Amino acid sequence: MRAALLGWAGATVVAAGIAWGQAAPPAPPPPPKPGTPTAYWLEAQQTVSGDSASARYARLAGRFPRHPTGEAALFELAEYHYARGDYQGARGEFDRVRGASFRLARYREAVCTYALGDPVRARNLARDLVRRREDPVTWLAAMLVAQTWETEGRLPEALTAYRRLLDLPPGPSQPAALLGAARVAERSKEHKESLEYLNSLLKNYPNVPEAAESRDLLQSEAPHPGEPGTEKGSSPKPSSSP
Repeated sequence: MRAALLGWAGATVVAAGIAWGQAAPPAPPPPPKPGTPTAYWLEAQQTVSGDSASARYARLAGRFPRHPTGEAALFELAEYHYARGDYQGARGEFDRVRGASFRLARYREAVCTYALGDPVRARNLARDLVRRREDPVTWLAAMLVAQTWETEGRLPEALTAYRRLLDLPPGPSQPAALLGAARVAERSKEHKESLEYLNSLLKNYPNVPEAAESRDLLQSEAPHPGEPGTEKGSSPKPSSSP
């Protein structure tokens, strides 16, 4: 009798599991109410034309400027103009972004400022973002600081900035950072340091586009005895072919 009851109970559980597995999937959530931030957001996201989408993002950001969705729409609008090369318009829009994308928007504003030919202002914007070691925006901002010094021909400041950058955890454009540091170190006659950056790039990122320029630098430049970055009395080692 007990065995029969157990068998019946097991069969019931199996049948219930089969019935549950065959049940219809849950109904999708109802569409958002017209005129709400979510409705405007979905409408913009589903728009294929870039100009039409930007107009919808602008409408959403204008109607709900303090709503999280409105803030996200303003960032998307700025990104659209940034991608089109309208750095002047994008800079003004990035400056207005608040909320979750604030730090990335400030970095984009700095990049736009740099692209518009103002490295000093770009550097001042980027410096404020170099705070949290593990934040990707910190790395990007530190890279921009180094690039602005290099653009101005301020080699000591540029080399210091690249050293600080490379002291951070590796970032999204690490090969470019290593190449930039190597280039500035070589121009500063820090040949040994330059070689260290180039060798690190080739060892860790052998297939990136920057590797080709690194090989060219290794072939054309070598440490010179008695100059900064080398030990006096040492002879430069011949560079190996790639």
